[in-house]
Amino acid sequence: MKNLFAVSLLTLICVQSQSVWAKTDLLNLTSLAEGSKPSYGKYVVVKEGALSGEPDALDNGSVEFSVNLSGDFAIFFNHKPVDGQYLDLEGNGYKIRVKFGYSNDAYIYLNGKYVEGSSSLGDEPKISFVGNQLKIFASNGKLTKSIEIKENVTYTKIGFYGLRETSRLLGLEISGGGTTTTTPSKDPLSNTTNTNNCAAATIAPNLNIKLPSASYQSLTGSSSNLWIDLKFMPTEDGQLWWTLDKYGVNE
Repeated sequence: MKNLFAVSLLTLICVQSQSVWAKTDLLNLTSLAEGSKPSYGKYVVVKEGALSGEPDALDNGSVEFSVNLSGDFAIFFNHKPVDGQYLDLEGNGYKIRVKFGYSNDAYIYLNGKYVEGSSSLGDEPKISFVGNQLKIFASNGKLTKSIEIKENVTYTKIGFYGLRETSRLLGLEISGGGTTTTTPSKDPLSNTTNTNNCAAATIAPNLNIKLPSASYQSLTGSSSNLWIDLKFMPTEDGQLWWTLDKYGVNE
């Protein structure tokens, strides 16, 4: 029987000299002065540490980036989407659009064709691409939608459109996509640098966790070194839980 338990990522996950998924900050707002206009934007300006549409622009502001994303990856927002804004991801003649609507809803289009919608995303939604699945998570970690997409696509362009003066983008980050780094580095789920001396661990975009080495103390006092796979299982009330999916003894 699989056991259900809560896990503190800050206390459980340590990384030492191993490849892990790192976040790439596309906006890099901390390096930009207030009032500046970043080269990746159109009709946008930096205001109070955030990206805003220009007040006198005839069109809504937008940002576009050249990327090289393949395999499994995730996109993180720090922004409360408003009606009419959308995210585009393109590559190999394939295009995914996530269009935001009223009440923090999202509508998914594949090559211009509407597929499905998702609701109640909150201020910091996340979109993950794992295999042939696109998954949308609300800011509380709850999975709100999962749809099938084309596999083996290398995405070369990402854009966010519809920024307005009153709707500001604070963060747009990517983790995964074939990009790895070695520690000390930023954990994909944390803003802190991790340099503790402990066994390597990996967090996938779907928040599943692999622990290749963990010390287990039995009730009789004996100890074993285990490998453990944890599966992310958020609850309906927004709590973050993981199940013990697989484990074994390291020889």
